Amino acid sequence: MSKWKLYAVLLAVYAIAGCDERSTAKHAGSASTQKSATSTQGSSASTQGSSASTQASATSNQGDKFFSYPQVAALTAALERNDWADAEKALHAGANVNAIGKDGIYPLIWAMYIKNKPAFEWLLEHGADPNFDSGGSDGCALFWAAEANDSDWLRMLLAHKANPNLLHKNAVWTETPLLAAGGLCRLENLKMLIAAGADINYQQSKQDGGATPAIHAADSGFLEGVYELLEAGANIRPRDTGGWDLTDYVARRPPDPWREKVLQLLRERGADVDGALKAASDAEAKYRKDNPWRYR
Repeated sequence: MSKWKLYAVLLAVYAIAGCDERSTAKHAGSASTQKSATSTQGSSASTQGSSASTQASATSNQGDKFFSYPQVAALTAALERNDWADAEKALHAGANVNAIGKDGIYPLIWAMYIKNKPAFEWLLEHGADPNFDSGGSDGCALFWAAEANDSDWLRMLLAHKANPNLLHKNAVWTETPLLAAGGLCRLENLKMLIAAGADINYQQSKQDGGATPAIHAADSGFLEGVYELLEAGANIRPRDTGGWDLTDYVARRPPDPWREKVLQLLRERGADVDGALKAASDAEAKYRKDNPWRYR
């Protein structure tokens, strides 16, 4: 498959994930790189334009474009037209519902690509692994679902025993679904993952930046999500590789009602909010002094 056809696939799935919303800087320098691949794929107008015809033509009978196995191509073709009888026939003929196709695409991701929820549900009901990871940086449906602006995908996966603490290595770091949801400001997804038992205090390795879900959400500007995590009992003490804790990140966000609510919670839990606010103010003053041309 040419890289442009792959971009067409990824652009369509990122449209589900809504990556055009709230593109954010990530923590400790490396976090902005976290979604650099997604912004390259999802926000490049020239790439979108060049692949638009590919996407348009790929919306019918396209299973055989990704799956070379005849049974799997037959399965996806049947599912695309919601022909459950033919889908059952393909399954009995040997179709693997977890088959890996070109570029790591597998049936669950394919169903998300064509936005076919009944097919997605059918696959899960017929043995598709909700935790399957094809090994590529973009090859895990659970993480696409955690980042999606439509929560139905994640809801279906969790209903079929998806692991809310699954680890997935993307192009930059290892993350959990909760980190993924917080990074793209997906409140409903974050709530579902917490309710499903996601580890709210997971901390990335030092090599990956040392973020917790709360730190990652704060760095993404998702302070409502931080509030939910704190209400669920998130630890405020861990520091990332750069030495910042959650209070430092929140203090450096622009004032808004959610920031004030979070700062109040942090005060109640013993955080040095005043010290963090002063450090943030001093850092901004120094930056303005060192970069006056930016404020002319």
